[in-house]
Amino acid sequence: MQEFKLKNNIKVLFNKTDGAEVFSMQVFSKIGASEEALEKSGITSLLLSLIQKATLKRNKKQLSEDLDGIGAVFSAGVNYNLSCLDINGISEVFSKATELLSDIVSNPAFDGAELELERKNLIADLKMRRDLIKSFALDSFTKRFFDGTPYQNPANGSVKTLSEISLDDIILWHRYCFNAGKMLISISGNLDYKEVFRILENNFGGIENFDADIKQPSLSFQQRKCFTKRIKSKFKQAFILQAYPAPSVKSADSKVLELIGHILGANMTSRLFIELREKLALGYETGTSYPAGLDESFFSVYIGLDAANIDLALKRIDEILSDFMENGVLAQELSDVKKYVCGVYNLLMQTCEKKSAAQGLSEILFEDPSYPSKYTEIVKSINAEDILKTARLIFQQKPSIVIVEPTYKGN
Repeated sequence: MQEFKLKNNIKVLFNKTDGAEVFSMQVFSKIGASEEALEKSGITSLLLSLIQKATLKRNKKQLSEDLDGIGAVFSAGVNYNLSCLDINGISEVFSKATELLSDIVSNPAFDGAELELERKNLIADLKMRRDLIKSFALDSFTKRFFDGTPYQNPANGSVKTLSEISLDDIILWHRYCFNAGKMLISISGNLDYKEVFRILENNFGGIENFDADIKQPSLSFQQRKCFTKRIKSKFKQAFILQAYPAPSVKSADSKVLELIGHILGANMTSRLFIELREKLALGYETGTSYPAGLDESFFSVYIGLDAANIDLALKRIDEILSDFMENGVLAQELSDVKKYVCGVYNLLMQTCEKKSAAQGLSEILFEDPSYPSKYTEIVKSINAEDILKTARLIFQQKPSIVIVEPTYKGN
């Protein structure tokens, strides 16, 4: 992998590949949903939806035709720590694809009618989340667990905040997100380095820095209180989400906690699946989640089940976690989960898109774009003592629990 900077100081990561004549390019902004003021929650998602529609050079139809004409696959997305525009294609269209992506990033045509359409689409997506019991439980949990911070809402915001964001808000936010000081470009593909440098310099080298007086959100987690919340719902089934405060992705415990998540709830051989579903038939879906990011996070255990089984499931979850804290992991169990995690990771890293995205993410999260090449060695180095220490650190804390249940228990 090679690193270089354009004349405006935008950093570029380039990983030349052999074999197939394809490439993948991501243009990252280091601004994600955690940078949004609470009253502007969802503005980054709304911005990314809007800038894909048309530019000052290309109307909606022309932009769509130009992307289709080169056979490029284009997408955009945001999480709490970053936002990204992604384009993939064959190597011979790299120059055209770069020009198109630069046009989208630098010269969006902010149209009021398109804004209203995209606003309605995002609000519809948020309302659909309410019809999925797992998303409903998660959103109910984060609203309380992260109260007063941007993490209290989904990365797409809330119905209220999306309804109130103006076109002027988005224009300012665009300049704040996609300026030279906030951007990173990551590329993987069968391309010539000199050509990559020349093409990027021509298309992205003219983007300027921009300083805006943007209100910074509160990221104080000091007042967090544990809770148990039972929610009566329209759902016919029930759902339990039991969560513990957990460290950021930069913590030494982060990768250990990822392995713990696999041991407890990643697949059909995990402890929660075997104990709660196979042996006791308590639920139809069970697992764990650890959404690691740059700020504090949580580790959760969840199960979808019949309401009549709620109390027994809560009891067994506590017993499983207590046993894990007392006895740790078996040697064969740890060996198997390491092979699984490393095997899946190595398979994912076979594509240009995954390589390019991983090196860009690693630069933003760890300030180390070579981190993906170290990942499997870090996983292999984790031992049983690390697992036990981290399990006790996390699960000895008092959990927060959300229980979603139907108005009437049972069938």
